[in-house]
Amino acid sequence: MPRTARLPRRTGLTATAAVVATAIATCLAASLSMSALGAPLRDGTPVSTTATATSAYFAGCGREAVSSPLTIPIWCASADQVLQDLTWSSWGGQTSRGVGSFVDNPCDCASGELHRYAVAVAFHDRVDVAGTTRYERLRITFANGRPAWASRPTMTFRWSDQGFVTDQVLS
Repeated sequence: MPRTARLPRRTGLTATAAVVATAIATCLAASLSMSALGAPLRDGTPVSTTATATSAYFAGCGREAVSSPLTIPIWCASADQVLQDLTWSSWGGQTSRGVGSFVDNPCDCASGELHRYAVAVAFHDRVDVAGTTRYERLRITFANGRPAWASRPTMTFRWSDQGFVTDQVLS
């Protein structure tokens, strides 16, 4: 018959586990309550929301209420031109400003190369769409070099349902 022994109870370990479990539950509850309030997520994941008077959002391709996006496709049906690694110095006001990379696929399948350009970006021209304030225009300023299709160092685009279309606004 195997011998069994009762181990002494370790109350310190149990107390630590209880504190950790409480902390995790508190963080989870805070996260869920922020989602319930309609706060946009930093990673660009869309959240249904009712915007306040001081909030503004990027509509995105079929998405709603994206705040401070990290990545922005220029064309909804294609990944040939994408803004990536965006960091925002301001977001939500009359103008939102940031910096990042413009990644361009020049559609040369033989080379398979993507071209990267350092850019400054700004969203502006806030409009109200179905109770949500969103930006209608995006300005991209290429720091050093630009794709062949970019006719000038600063290009301004207007948002449409298919993505951004150049409106040939001189900046």
